[in-house]
Amino acid sequence: MDSGDMKVLRKNQRITDPKVSLVLLDWGCRESFHTVEYLNHLVTPRDQYEIIWVEYYDRRPSELVDLQQRYESHGRAAPIDTWIVMARPKGEVFRKHWMNNVGLLNARGEIVVFMDSDAITSTTFVETILLEFKNDPDVILYIEEIRTGDASFYPFSYPNPKEIIPVASNLANGVPLGMRNFRCGLLADPSLIHWRNYGACFGARRNDIIRVGGWDEHDDYTGYIAGPYEMSMRMEWSGKRERWSFRELLWHVPHPGNDGIDNFSGPHDGKGVSTTAMEIINSRRTLPLRENPHIRELRVSMFGESAPPAVEQRPAKRHVHEPKPTSPVPSNRRFLPIEGSKAWNNDQFHMIGRFIEDTEIRVENLEYPRAFALGAYAACIAKQLNLPQERVEGIYIAAMMGSLDTAACAAEGPKCLLQQGLADLWRCEPLLTAAKVSAAKGQRYDGKGCAARGKQIPLEARIVAVAQKFDELVNLRSAGARMEFSLVWRAIEDESSRAFDPQVVDAARACLEDLVCVHLRCMHDSLGFMYPCYKYEVAKKERPEPKTQPLGEFYVLTSREHSGSRYALVPTWNDPTAFYTCFDREEILRRGQPQTAVSNYHGHNILLYAGRYFAVPHGMHEFKLAYLHRGDYGRRVLASHKLAAVKHMVLAKALKRKAAVLMLKPARSLVRRVLG
Repeated sequence: MDSGDMKVLRKNQRITDPKVSLVLLDWGCRESFHTVEYLNHLVTPRDQYEIIWVEYYDRRPSELVDLQQRYESHGRAAPIDTWIVMARPKGEVFRKHWMNNVGLLNARGEIVVFMDSDAITSTTFVETILLEFKNDPDVILYIEEIRTGDASFYPFSYPNPKEIIPVASNLANGVPLGMRNFRCGLLADPSLIHWRNYGACFGARRNDIIRVGGWDEHDDYTGYIAGPYEMSMRMEWSGKRERWSFRELLWHVPHPGNDGIDNFSGPHDGKGVSTTAMEIINSRRTLPLRENPHIRELRVSMFGESAPPAVEQRPAKRHVHEPKPTSPVPSNRRFLPIEGSKAWNNDQFHMIGRFIEDTEIRVENLEYPRAFALGAYAACIAKQLNLPQERVEGIYIAAMMGSLDTAACAAEGPKCLLQQGLADLWRCEPLLTAAKVSAAKGQRYDGKGCAARGKQIPLEARIVAVAQKFDELVNLRSAGARMEFSLVWRAIEDESSRAFDPQVVDAARACLEDLVCVHLRCMHDSLGFMYPCYKYEVAKKERPEPKTQPLGEFYVLTSREHSGSRYALVPTWNDPTAFYTCFDREEILRRGQPQTAVSNYHGHNILLYAGRYFAVPHGMHEFKLAYLHRGDYGRRVLASHKLAAVKHMVLAKALKRKAAVLMLKPARSLVRRVLG
């Protein structure tokens, strides 16, 4: 392989070497780079593994550039540690083995893993790899990939692996088809080559790969007819053991060009397996047919000129008490129901959620839908605790409306609980659950400095507390550095039995993949309302869209329900406290227009507007709530929910002004006499 115009766009500059190097390949075929993001959300500390991206052609995807900039702008470590562009000619057929050797030569980890660059990984991916090599230092490690051809997963929207299970093509009764006799290699059973996905994930110690000469750069391994099985058989003959992990799985969904287009291929058996590679079973060859010169130089300096001798193989047998590989949930169980519990109408809460989202983006400068994220995090934990569907949906709404409380408290003070107010107005679920969660906000599980403790705090509130903390630590906000993902989870676990219920923390740990899925959906604007409770349809044909009508500084939204027309008064400025809804149109019209309550009261006119009383001084030509919310009036306009309170404030202001005049009058007379 000629290095030619190879470019290193980024090089790992860490002082200490990582334990694991993850090599991902691209030959101009990737349109989604989600694997990089999944690999940056692992429970393993980021300094223990590095990510190497190798591009065959002269290509620098804008998506990867944007991803790098987004992470670095928020104080996060770069998502890719080493980025290499081989810059091969555009018309040349790609060589996976060439790319693998480039990754191997630039890897600094003791263990090197070559994996599918568009796979979905779990949060324990690197943790499992380290455990497998700790248990067996001589292992050739493979991890199976569960695949589906369901086109509904395209374009990629960060699906939960549990959504893939019911439509997986290589999964039967919760067991991957290629995992039979998973401690057996190809030398013992060559028929496994057509059952297993050898290209999904291959890992070995770096020195063991160099000892057998690295990846074979022979012309027969061109295009798609290539793979780790060639390397694996040579390493088996040199004394290593092929094993498939029963602790971990990868996941893959379809995309255009999934199986290749007009593929060029070397000699194969008609089923995509290289016949040149399979000859190793009989030849017992341990070195490649064409060795990379740089790897040869390393091999000779480390192990000498001669090839590793072939070691006699013993057929592997399954142990009687060995655990069987299984998927996370039964394949006949659907993670995302098609319909909700129908205990209440969620359309109105969808409208409220969109309003909260707009407020947070405009006022708090958030870069993601926090309200929907909080609801989804809490719902994931509630589902893990096996709560009924109706209760899960109620917890989602309660967590979502927690953002409304946060915005309202910032505007009106800590005692303003809109959820409680709405629950008093509509004494029904899920608002009663939302009010319960709001009332318990700030309570600690250990009761330190709080009125309640332990099980005295409602379970819903304990779940939402963990969800809010996770969101606070993990999401990339508009300002400030975000915490590394492994540290996020450690911070939550440290507060178990103190700030948080240990049972809820354990449930959150068990569904960490679900939380990561929600987080990544947030970052890419693909998180829908009521996910993961059920598939909410935004536009239902049987329900017309709410009608919008301007009314002064407000919009009036009208929606049809079984009990009649519901009206919502939505402010044109960003103030969640001015939102109001009821079934009485006349009440909405009165509330949305200013009305004179008291005229000429000590130099003020007192107006009733949007449910509050405002004392406006004479001479003010125009009064608008938007200007008041913005702070344009300063202290000139007095406001309260009670008429008597406003009158008291106006009277106190008038008396204070009159007292000042009386005190200044003698002083003015004295000044005139002296000057006169």
